[in-house]
Amino acid sequence: MLAVGLLEPVGRRRAETEFDLAMLVIFGGRERRVDEFRTLASAHGLVLDTVTDLTDQRCLLEFRLAAPS
Repeated sequence: MLAVGLLEPVGRRRAETEFDLAMLVIFGGRERRVDEFRTLASAHGLVLDTVTDLTDQRCLLEFRLAAPS
């Protein structure tokens, strides 16, 4: 089974307000929430399996290929 990991700040989970503000000012965006990662992955044939808190600022998101329908 193919698995892919991603280290990211996750909004409303571990990310801090200052980081969210920096994302808005510098990049015109904000951190994605877990449900947003799940939706984005699904649109590309992936399933979000687990989210693990690593630090105060980052989570490990683990994805796998979705089963063929």
